[in-house]
This record gives sequence, C-alpha cells and structure tokens, in this order.
Amino acid sequence: MSGRRDSCTRGQALVEFAFIAPLFFLLMFSIIEFGRAVYYIQVLNGAAREGARYAIVHGSAALCPSGPMPGGATNPCDPTGAKVAAAVRQYAFGIVDNGTLAVTRCWNTAGAPSATCANASNDFGPGNDQRGSPVYVHVSFTYSTLIAAIVPLPPFTLQGESTLVINH
Repeated sequence: MSGRRDSCTRGQALVEFAFIAPLFFLLMFSIIEFGRAVYYIQVLNGAAREGARYAIVHGSAALCPSGPMPGGATNPCDPTGAKVAAAVRQYAFGIVDNGTLAVTRCWNTAGAPSATCANASNDFGPGNDQRGSPVYVHVSFTYSTLIAAIVPLPPFTLQGESTLVINH
C-alpha cells in the first residue's frame, strides 16, 4: 500500500513544480534584469564623469583644448567637443552602442545654474572653456531587456551625468 502512496506523492510534487517553476524563473530573470539595469546606470555615470574629466583637463589653456574658446576665438583642436564624446564612449564598458548612446556636452559660465545647460539648445550652452567654468556631460542609453520575449516590456532610457569645473 505504501508504494501506491509514494507514486501519488511524486505526481503531486511534479504538478506543484509545474505551477511554481515559471513564476520562480520569471522572478530570477527579473532580478538579473534589475541588476543589469543598475550596472548600466553605474557605467553611464562613470563614463559621463570620464568625459567631464577629459573636458576639464583640456580647457582653453591646454595644448589641445576641447570645446568653445573664450571670447569667441576659434578652437583649432576640438571645436565641437567630439573628443569628450569619444572619451565617454571609450569608458562605457559593457554597453553595446547600437546608436542609442547619446552624449550631450555643455560648457557653462561660472556661477550659472546647471539647469541652463540642461535646457541648452546646443551642446555648448551659454559658457566657454575658461578656468573655473563648469562642464556638464549627460549620457543616455536606450535599454532593452533580455526577457522582453517572455514579458513584453518596452525599451526604456537610462541616464548618467556629471558636472566638473575646468581647472586648466
């Protein structure tokens, strides 16, 4: 009689596992996706900081300045700040840039609020590349989840930013 009871119990455990396993795996993959998103946010913040660092080290007094020059002078080395964006892309570890990585660079005037840069219509903002002026770097990335085939989640935007003061 105990043999029949064991086979019923085994069948019951199999049915219970079949009900619980999809929820368990969905929970596990959701935790992994959340971890990936947090990792990407940290990478974007670090990359923005490295881009801002590149901009402050390459101020108007540098041998090869990056960004707008004081007084409207022409910048012979990097007038658009493209090297700042290249530094951001270089430090964006693990992010596959499929065209969704956007870098905004803004040179602000000393004492002006950082919101001036956030609302700037171009990458330069109202400021220039003088010592003591802040540089704002904003990076955004469109993140697509790996579990989108199972759970229909739309892609969403992750962002990172850094503001540093030009010291050269």
